[in-house]
Amino acid sequence: MIYFTSSCAPVELHPDNKPVRLVFFNEVNLAKNIPDCTYISPIISSYGHWYNYLLISNTNMTQGAIDDMYNKANEIGANVIYINKNIDFTTSVTLLGQAYRCTE
Repeated sequence: MIYFTSSCAPVELHPDNKPVRLVFFNEVNLAKNIPDCTYISPIISSYGHWYNYLLISNTNMTQGAIDDMYNKANEIGANVIYINKNIDFTTSVTLLGQAYRCTE
């Protein structure tokens, strides 16, 4: 007999994360005060898999992708992420953006 197990554990935020501002593509034109920023790199986050997506709500998949983005941003020293796009998949949520280090 073959048994399949799936993990539905959420992405855990690292306890030492610093604040990161996520700016979605539709907010960019609304910004009146553009900070001085240095580009770091593209950044991709995702949550959900083909084998467990039926067990995870859309809200939890989205929150998992956001938490993954926060963790990855902190790993590379970014404090602002401009999210270009939410890439829609049936089985996961994927966010694509650019990471920046900005002055406050």
